Amino acid sequence: AAVEDQEFADKSANHVHAELPRVTAALEAMGLGVTPSVCNFLLIHFPHGQAAQADAFLRSKGYILRAMKSYKLPDALRMTIGPTEHNTGALDALRAFMAQR
Repeated sequence: AAVEDQEFADKSANHVHAELPRVTAALEAMGLGVTPSVCNFLLIHFPHGQAAQADAFLRSKGYILRAMKSYKLPDALRMTIGPTEHNTGALDALRAFMAQR
């Protein structure tokens, strides 16, 4: 049903296109690297050895990003673009994590 709902698909695509630059800029402002993206997720690059710590910290705050270690990217996490309030919460949690470094 979702595939046939063009209005929903357009709304979702527009949301992702609006959120990608906002989330990317926020991550870069924290000093994190971000692989350019044209899809609904971002690849976030952490300083060596910090991705696993960031993942544990985020999980403790209720945010689950995908660890990329099995893709041979041990210093990266993948963040899916979700609702604005969820993205903002994850960014706030990442800011708190980075402030501890």
